[in-house]
Amino acid sequence: MKDSAAETLVSAIRAVHAGQAWVDREITGTLLEELAHRGHTPEGASSQPQLTARESEIEARALRILSLVGLEASARRWAADLVWTERQLVQIARALIAAPKLLLLDEPASGMGAKEMEKVEDIIRNIREMGVTVVVVSHDVKMLMNLSDGVTVLNFGKRIAEGVPEQIQKDPRVLEAYLGTE
Repeated sequence: MKDSAAETLVSAIRAVHAGQAWVDREITGTLLEELAHRGHTPEGASSQPQLTARESEIEARALRILSLVGLEASARRWAADLVWTERQLVQIARALIAAPKLLLLDEPASGMGAKEMEKVEDIIRNIREMGVTVVVVSHDVKMLMNLSDGVTVLNFGKRIAEGVPEQIQKDPRVLEAYLGTE
């Protein structure tokens, strides 16, 4: 899985050559361990199939989070036995265990059908209602427009537009970059 630019910037997975990340204060380049101790936990890139979802954290908190993402019935199942959609939801649940202020989701609905994508949208809305800032990197324009207060559009790594969804959908630079011109 490739790291998103935002996740790379915040989590210091690779060296950052431009840009800054702020959550209460600048956190650009801060090590993952230090971010986790401060409650800024990016989405995990890999699952731990040797653990059940219930064993991954303190039981009461884990069960609340599993309920939030709709996996309470899967609490005793091995992660390796979960289907793709459930594994994606486990990744979100793992990130929420640390009670982050900022949650980065890179293609959270990747490989999902319409019904599962709606579920992910509802989960993200519920996370936002908990007071967590959620940054979503996705190629699913419909999902982004349904969820976002603000959208930044990149084309080959360069920002070409930024604004509210209604503006972005009409922006000629976005239309040209993603729909082409005649």
